[in-house]
Amino acid sequence: MRPVAAYGRRWLSTGRKVYAVPFKLTSDKARNYIDMTASVHKHPVWSAFKILGSIFTRQPPTASDHAQHLNYRPAYLPMWLYDVACTGKATFKATALQDEEKGTLTSPVMGLGMNCYWPGHSWSPLTYLSIIGPGIPQEEDLVEFNDSLTQVDGVEGEIEVIPFSRDPVRDILPRLTRLPARHLTLDDPSFSIDPSTVRVDHFAAYPIYWPVYVAEFDGPGDSEGSERRTILMGAHSNDPFVCQWEPSHQGTSQWINNGQWFAIDMTKTGLGHTSILRQFEQRLRHDFIDTFPFSPDEASNQPATPQFDHPSVQPYLPNAPANKKYLEAMYAYRAHQTMLSGLEQMKDDVKTVGLAKGAVRMQDVATVRRELQQAIQQAKGHMEQCRPPWMSDDDAAHDITR
Repeated sequence: MRPVAAYGRRWLSTGRKVYAVPFKLTSDKARNYIDMTASVHKHPVWSAFKILGSIFTRQPPTASDHAQHLNYRPAYLPMWLYDVACTGKATFKATALQDEEKGTLTSPVMGLGMNCYWPGHSWSPLTYLSIIGPGIPQEEDLVEFNDSLTQVDGVEGEIEVIPFSRDPVRDILPRLTRLPARHLTLDDPSFSIDPSTVRVDHFAAYPIYWPVYVAEFDGPGDSEGSERRTILMGAHSNDPFVCQWEPSHQGTSQWINNGQWFAIDMTKTGLGHTSILRQFEQRLRHDFIDTFPFSPDEASNQPATPQFDHPSVQPYLPNAPANKKYLEAMYAYRAHQTMLSGLEQMKDDVKTVGLAKGAVRMQDVATVRRELQQAIQQAKGHMEQCRPPWMSDDDAAHDITR
């Protein structure tokens, strides 16, 4: 792992859009976790019993050995969370209730991702490590980033601030509408999205500094330099996650206990929805995240200046909660549209599943279609009510990548 250069206070150029989670894990506790990790390598079975015992006693496990030739530092690691909504036209196999003679049908679909992760730095191999998990960050833990956060009681030395050198506006946003057809086509079940119809309806990225300890050490009993081990600990809690680098692996598989990179959903078009979603998630990880950097220029480790003045770059507070509420309303609106599209090839007197007065029951297609049309109007009105204050009419009506 390459060392981090001292970049000073370049974070000040980011303005007031950057938030941070302050350090909570002291250096002494961090050292104990590092020693525990080293002990696990030397005594895996005994360490497992100690960890299990700590669950019952509710006391943190203590290390029986110490990490040798330890080099560790506290740092604020730059990261991004982003919310995104894309729409397009999907082609899929018709069901028995639809017109099977046509073989395939088309329908509008919407893909939604919230609290997705992207690295804010070019520090390899940490570019393949997501340092968040489900449910974080908590709004009450976030504060505007400022100089006082680099001096914390219980944390030895000044906390290093790694500058932002990457951003999802440059790395992700332009590529969403240039995905090749092979990445949007599945065989089982038969499903594809026309790349020419893909548009980005919403994209918001939030810069955040996350507190971490990065440590390199030899395991107990190892000779100096024989097998250096690298771990990263989140310092946002006294019960941190610990990730370990495995240099023999590639992409996101390099890190044991890698965090969450994305949480996506898609409006349902028919049978096999869960399988379709899982396959697209797998492709997103293997064909997109694991191929980063995407070009020799992006492989450069020289810091660049992120586009902090781009309208899609926003402070997490207060924008993120309002954006997520808007996206949830948009998803409900698009989901009703997708459901209505699925009824277009069905005869009015055919029985299908409907939601009469909130209960699931069999109804004729004509009734379900009429109820969906009413629901679409209501959902559209609710979506307009949830539109964030920063979003103009033009923002809501146009593909933001064009």
